[in-house]
Amino acid sequence: MKYVQALIFSLIFTQLTYATDYYWVGGTGNWSDYGNHWATTSGGSVFHSDIPDINDDVYFDQNSFNASGQYVSLDATQIFCKTMDWSGVVNFPELRNDQNFEVNIAGNLILSSQMLFNESDPYFNEINIHLIGDTLGQEIWTNGKRIQILRLYSDSSIIMSDTLNLSHMYVYNGANLYTNDKSIIANSIQVLSGGNVYLGSSYIKAGGYRSYSSDSLTNNAFIDIYDFISDEKTVYKKIKGSQVTCNYVDSVDIEYNYEGRIDAKVLKDIKIKGDGELDLIGIFNADLDLTNVRSLVNFNCTLNGNFIQGPSSCMFDKEFTGSITKDSGQFYVDHIIMNGLNAFGNANFIATNVSQLSSNSGWTIQPYLRQTLYWVGNTGVWSDSSKWSTSSGGSAVNCVPSPFDTVVFDQNSFQSSSDTIFIGDDRFGTLRWLNANGTLSHEQFRQAECRGSMFIDSTMNHAGDVNLLFMAKDTSQIDISASLRGIF
Repeated sequence: MKYVQALIFSLIFTQLTYATDYYWVGGTGNWSDYGNHWATTSGGSVFHSDIPDINDDVYFDQNSFNASGQYVSLDATQIFCKTMDWSGVVNFPELRNDQNFEVNIAGNLILSSQMLFNESDPYFNEINIHLIGDTLGQEIWTNGKRIQILRLYSDSSIIMSDTLNLSHMYVYNGANLYTNDKSIIANSIQVLSGGNVYLGSSYIKAGGYRSYSSDSLTNNAFIDIYDFISDEKTVYKKIKGSQVTCNYVDSVDIEYNYEGRIDAKVLKDIKIKGDGELDLIGIFNADLDLTNVRSLVNFNCTLNGNFIQGPSSCMFDKEFTGSITKDSGQFYVDHIIMNGLNAFGNANFIATNVSQLSSNSGWTIQPYLRQTLYWVGNTGVWSDSSKWSTSSGGSAVNCVPSPFDTVVFDQNSFQSSSDTIFIGDDRFGTLRWLNANGTLSHEQFRQAECRGSMFIDSTMNHAGDVNLLFMAKDTSQIDISASLRGIF
């Protein structure tokens, strides 16, 4: 890699020839065959005496290919040009790479919707695009073409002009990418130390080795990420994903998927949202807003902010465990379930409206007042907060029952016996199903937990087996009149 970079910079700074325009003619051929394919004018018959170099602009236009199925084969270890422009082509020619050669571009890259970009063998012989210019305002137009590998090197300042769809992107030290509010879809993105990505209101979707189509894009300012790595301070709006590593970030909103892991060093504001289990690890010099997080199972953070906020009117449905370190001042947590959440340091740690599943050292604790929630949603899933109310037939309170709340199903819960509530790995305190003519359906391979008593009359219908684990610590009562099949 060092050799390649040295060669690139040597060519940039020592090249003494003037910039020249190169026009491809003659249909199918090898990039290195300058005597038959690199003309001095569009459609011309006078040819250059060498292949293009880092100062030369290359054009593929309406005079380059006269039939479908024609292609340009990259046959040199290092390909160089200033601007590469395919905007004028017809007949869907292909830029083909047979041996993983690299294309080094110091100017603009303009692809065309009327071309094929290495589509005959995109997996084993990838085109590796290196953007190496040192002037502000290099542009990249993909026009719907998917790039295999894109590398942005030192001093390059790239402006996106449309959606960037690629397999892998690397932003190296000194490189700057301005998304210009356009979207990026990628298998992986790495912003290395000293690299910068300026997002604006862009939507960034990356992850695994999966393929994403353009119809998955939205106008939200999200980074939708499966595996995102950033070593340096980068301007982020929002991050959505299952595995996120972002160090020295100014401010960020993170929305995670199912089982998330966030490892971060955040300098200012952070908000986190998600429905599944979350591992949260890092250093946060800001208030930590977890209002829209329902489940935090591994928490190991050093915090210099002042507050961890849970849902304002209800509890997390899973415990909050781990450690918090703060050296001075006061630190608050509110509306969370504590299960081995230990506080360290000289700060005053205060927990309000919380429930404890086990010992939690270092806190001044104000217990959570348990509540009764009524199902008012007809058909729906247990975890849908819009289906629960604090009164029979009342308005939704946007709250899901905690493991300590009483849940009630009554005459105002369902309109007909076919209305179904779907329950999964959900937890509750006491359950009362009385005069509620509806159906309970348990998701296969899921286990619900009851931490109190259970009263079910004959109005309950059920679909499939019920898998229920009783976890009551105090004396509880079970009274079931309905005919249920399952594991208790």
